[in-house]
Amino acid sequence: MSHKQSNKLTLLGALPPPIFGLSAVNAAVQDALLDDHADIIVINTSAKGLNRSLLFRLLRFPVMLKALLLMGFRPALTHSTLYMSLSGGWGQFYECLFLLFARARRMRIIIHHHSFAYLTQPSRLTWLVTRLAGRQCLHIALCPGMATTLQNYYSAVQRVVVLSNTVFINAQSLPSALPHKQLKTIGFISNISAEKGILTFLDIAQACEQEDLPVSALIAGPYESDPIRLQVENHIHSLSSVRAIGPQYGDDKARFFAQIDVLIFPTNYKNEAEPLILYEAMENGIPVITYGRGCIADRLSGGAGLVIDPEADFITPALNKIRQWLTSPDDFQRACEDARQQITTIRQENTITWEALKRTMITQDEWK
Repeated sequence: MSHKQSNKLTLLGALPPPIFGLSAVNAAVQDALLDDHADIIVINTSAKGLNRSLLFRLLRFPVMLKALLLMGFRPALTHSTLYMSLSGGWGQFYECLFLLFARARRMRIIIHHHSFAYLTQPSRLTWLVTRLAGRQCLHIALCPGMATTLQNYYSAVQRVVVLSNTVFINAQSLPSALPHKQLKTIGFISNISAEKGILTFLDIAQACEQEDLPVSALIAGPYESDPIRLQVENHIHSLSSVRAIGPQYGDDKARFFAQIDVLIFPTNYKNEAEPLILYEAMENGIPVITYGRGCIADRLSGGAGLVIDPEADFITPALNKIRQWLTSPDDFQRACEDARQQITTIRQENTITWEALKRTMITQDEWK
């Protein structure tokens, strides 16, 4: 690859707070580029909470208007590179406007895909996004299956690079996981909502109590809304083995992982792609039981836990796996070892791609 002059890079998208998958990856991308001394202009389009109601989305309009004005009139953006994370739904309407400005200002465009909402079935809005981005746009997909579906559904997507979210986990910030000798505690950590599977997790905890299985349950994360908070709290009050400890970040998150032995992630979120939380658990030697939505089935094998067909019942196979690990500590310890080994392998395979992609973003080199 030839060495060319440094290129101004515009990073457009949601940044924490609030913390969710897309904003966490955007923050990790920003940090990595700054570590490499990239010349970055940041345009933050983050909302002020996790609520997805129509009213809340309308209140986001001033944020998006400010971002559009920056895209349209900031002189330094002309001929720069635009890195943009694509929304899963109606946020793409704004992103179409951003892309119009980007094409008018002759920006190189890189789109990072984080959602399967427009890949489970084709979307006319996403079709428009890909057309506006142009055939020279470089698309970042999270797994081979995502890349294939993108190109099958959207003919304007000609240039795709596959990059796993594992490269955005800071392994140094996580504690060395102690060996797990037996299963004692199942855990759930996410933005707490019905879509993310909290009610299914509580049903599993209740079933464990009813069978007198020696398993406790720990819940972490912020509530998406007051109604789901009240529903979860009422359910917890009827159970003796479940605790909720609120949002956990940094060292608190590390302590959460130190307290659980298995991560349960029964997500029904249609946009689910490649959740960082699964990899963070595996980094700590914690096997996962999860629905195989998005890229999850592509990335995880059964040795690191259990991946369940999204069209199937979750509770029965999850309970069967919990019973198996309770009666066979050797099987459980192997799953813990496989979890850590799988995350190490996936990260190693994707680090070379990430380093090359950063060079493309920072310089005027095109992706080879």
